[in-house]
Formats: sequence, structure tokens, C-alpha cells
Amino acid sequence: MLSPGDLVLVRSMTPVGWMIRFFTNSEFNHVAIVVDKETWVESNPGLRVGVRLVNQYLNNSVYKCRVLRYSPLTFNQTDELILWLRSRVGRHYDFMSVFRLLF
Repeated sequence: MLSPGDLVLVRSMTPVGWMIRFFTNSEFNHVAIVVDKETWVESNPGLRVGVRLVNQYLNNSVYKCRVLRYSPLTFNQTDELILWLRSRVGRHYDFMSVFRLLF
């Protein structure tokens, strides 16, 4: 069961996902942060930061997900995180961060 503040690491079985994992030497190529039981905030290339349905990934065989929970977060810290995440919605994907990882 997902809780607000959970990190969902995603491994997509797509060519782009494979390339990201190859160049970052990571098991996963995407991450989202849960805001409630049905939605999370994520950013994808070509899309703005947005709130999306959790089931888009969890019930799709193209994606393998792992949930991480940072237990020491207090209720206030979780609420602050969710407020900050919601303030990011609508922003553009940060391509410069991706290039900084590569060079």
C-alpha cells in the first residue's frame, strides 16, 4: 500500500529506459513521489511536471516498480514535501540536469 512521500523507482522495459539505465549505470530509469493513494508527481522528457495516476505504472507489464519509504519523516515533513511537490506541477522537465550527469 502506497503512502504519501513514498518514492517509486521505475524500470521501464523500453529502448529509452534501457538507454537511461545504461548511461546512469542504474537499475532504474525513473522515479515518482506519491502524493496520495491514487496519484504521484513525476517529470518526463517532453512533458511538464505533473500529477499522474499510480495505476498507469503499477498495473502495466512494461514497468517494474520498487517502493521506498523513508520512515523517519514526520507527518509535518510529509505534508511539507507534498506541498512542495504540488508547487512544482506545471514546470518543464530539467534537461540540463540530465546533461550534467553525462558530461
